[in-house]
Amino acid sequence: MKLEKGKISSSQLMYLMTGFILGSTLLLSFVAPITKQNTWIAILFGGAAGLILVYITSTLAMKFPEKNLVLILETVYGRYVGKIISVLYILFFWMLITFNVKGISDFFVTLIMPETPDIVFIIIIVLLCGYAVSKGLEVIARTSLLLVSIFIIEVILIFILLYKNLDFTNLLPIFDISLSKLVQGVHTITAIPFGETVVFLFITGYVSKIEKARKASLSAVVIGIVIFIIISIRNVGVLGNSCCTIRYPSYQAARLIEVGNILERMELLLAISHIAIIFFKITIYYYATTIGVAQVLNLRSNLPLVYPIGIISVIISSIIFVFHLDSVEIGTNTFPIFSLPFVFFIPLVTLIIVNIKEKNKKKGNI
Repeated sequence: MKLEKGKISSSQLMYLMTGFILGSTLLLSFVAPITKQNTWIAILFGGAAGLILVYITSTLAMKFPEKNLVLILETVYGRYVGKIISVLYILFFWMLITFNVKGISDFFVTLIMPETPDIVFIIIIVLLCGYAVSKGLEVIARTSLLLVSIFIIEVILIFILLYKNLDFTNLLPIFDISLSKLVQGVHTITAIPFGETVVFLFITGYVSKIEKARKASLSAVVIGIVIFIIISIRNVGVLGNSCCTIRYPSYQAARLIEVGNILERMELLLAISHIAIIFFKITIYYYATTIGVAQVLNLRSNLPLVYPIGIISVIISSIIFVFHLDSVEIGTNTFPIFSLPFVFFIPLVTLIIVNIKEKNKKKGNI
């Protein structure tokens, strides 16, 4: 049963995935204390691994045109086993909604309105994301072009304005990092921005020309790698080793911008663009969760689920991560390992099984 009536183009898929990947920008503040001035190297290796993960998931999507993740799993593993794995994926994505909602509310409270209880921001964020989900995939896709363009322009503009403050010697010495720290940083970056794109198996089935989905997906990863490297080099170049101890280094770097008495307080522009792009990432998770639940329950539409799922997400988001250190610990240590079955093993095994079945089918026809 097809729950989404709309269709998107391959270019819209690219913007959707680019926005989703860039929604993990705050992750760099978690990784920087581990990899320090070599964060850009970890991004490069993590991005290369991310290309492999996205190649796997996009290939899987192309083998099952017009099917979402639930239908793919049921086709490959059978109705009952497929549903069990689907439920695990849905819970995984739902968990990520709550983590990201808490992250953006924490960003709000810490930097913009410290006197406001975070529950206020949690409710507002979930309501806005729920409203976007209720409007359907086509509306979300059209919004992605605007949000991604604004974010990339902001990153480039702030880099240019801070160029005079950059000290590239802060990036030295290169590769002055233990192998274990480098692996930890690479693993974190691979899992969170790039591995999480497995959620797009709920979206690629609605691409009008599915044969272009792989190119669009890989292009999104490359754009994400470039933007992350620019941000990392900018923060280390401007702030030096202190960027490894500051909670939101991008925000602190932008505060140093001062061009005469004209351009000041550019950190507000950065904060707004970061909030918007994280909001977009949450919307993708929210959309996938509602579609997944509706598919498992054999509902005709995902719309009746939008606000019930939102209410539960608000409750969970308000009680997790009491301290910032909790989110850092989970983001850099627990989550990369916990997510491995979902972002790598299950997609890879599924693709292998599909290829074996296809080969056996061809042999049977000979």
